[in-house]
Amino acid sequence: MLSCEKLGEVLTLLTSKNWKERKEGLEKIDEVLKANPFITGGPDMQEPLSVIAKLCTDVNKILGKTTLGLMEAFAKALSKADSKKLLKYVEPHILPCFGDSKPQFREAAVSALSAWESKCGFIPMTENDVLTEALKAENPNLRAELIGWLTAALANQKLNTKAAINAGLSPDFGPTLATMVYGICEDRNPEARQRAQKILPVLIRSLGLDTMQKALKKLKITNQDVIGPLLEKAKEQVAAEEPAAPPPAQKTIRGGGGGGVKKAPTQEEETPEPPAATPDFDEEVSTATVKPAGGKKPPAKRPTMTSKRSAALEQAEEAASVVPLQINNLREARMQDEKKRKVCFRHISFVVSIVTLHFMSIWFLGVGGALRADRNVLFLMFGVNYHNAGYTL
Repeated sequence: MLSCEKLGEVLTLLTSKNWKERKEGLEKIDEVLKANPFITGGPDMQEPLSVIAKLCTDVNKILGKTTLGLMEAFAKALSKADSKKLLKYVEPHILPCFGDSKPQFREAAVSALSAWESKCGFIPMTENDVLTEALKAENPNLRAELIGWLTAALANQKLNTKAAINAGLSPDFGPTLATMVYGICEDRNPEARQRAQKILPVLIRSLGLDTMQKALKKLKITNQDVIGPLLEKAKEQVAAEEPAAPPPAQKTIRGGGGGGVKKAPTQEEETPEPPAATPDFDEEVSTATVKPAGGKKPPAKRPTMTSKRSAALEQAEEAASVVPLQINNLREARMQDEKKRKVCFRHISFVVSIVTLHFMSIWFLGVGGALRADRNVLFLMFGVNYHNAGYTL
């Protein structure tokens, strides 16, 4: 490592207002890290590491990106115990870089913070509410990148256990983080909004469903109407991704006298076989048998049906096989209806023609002429002789 004299010179370069001198100081630090892949961190490392970390937010983006690379190298060179002690001097200067406008700069910041998290763990990074305070910044890029980083960091973390509390996790971290994520779920920036909705299943696994629901109840009613369906959808996603429970083991029944273990009867074994159908007989068959000499039993005789019974069964089978044809009377009924309609139509047309002729006679011949015309028509149609009645045609 650098001696005290050389270290003082490097710190002077890093705090210079000239960007070239600051670049020179960063190059010397890089040379030291390449020459010493493993370094020990103690109280003497706090001041130089703080000065170097401040350059992460340097106005010159090239120097800032170079510093982020050095922060990643420091995380890999320090031991786990030393990284936990020095984390509080580095993390506050890396998080603001998540909100930079250049994607390459944000990637370098994510890589540096991930290197420290992999070395010292996630719970030490929650001290002093550094992560939740960073989410309060009105910067959509910072919110989106930090939530994306939290999604990966919390994937295998169980923070709703006593072990996490004993390790130094604040009890208010879970509710505070859930509340902040709920607010970002309604952010105007689509990237931040989508990442906030994507982290909900991860928070349910890590913080627990009870913590998420309690944080939801603290929101306004209008916000609950928006966040409630999102949380319910995330809950269903978590339930669908959980592995299925193993099937229960088969119960065993110990035999009383036979010894050994017997398997529980299955459903197929428990179902009794249906009894064989036996024919009905009109006459009882004699079951008396004569025991022959020698002690041998004669073969059982099968009962035979009587002739009456067999004849009755044959007749029943023939009657069942013959399907009587039903007479279709619809055609005849339809023909009768058509005939009736034709006769009715003729009568109506006849009456209409008589009435029409009568009014036409009144119009052309007058009332008297019409009456004489009617008599002539009736005579022609029905054969009524009005001459005998004294009328003149």
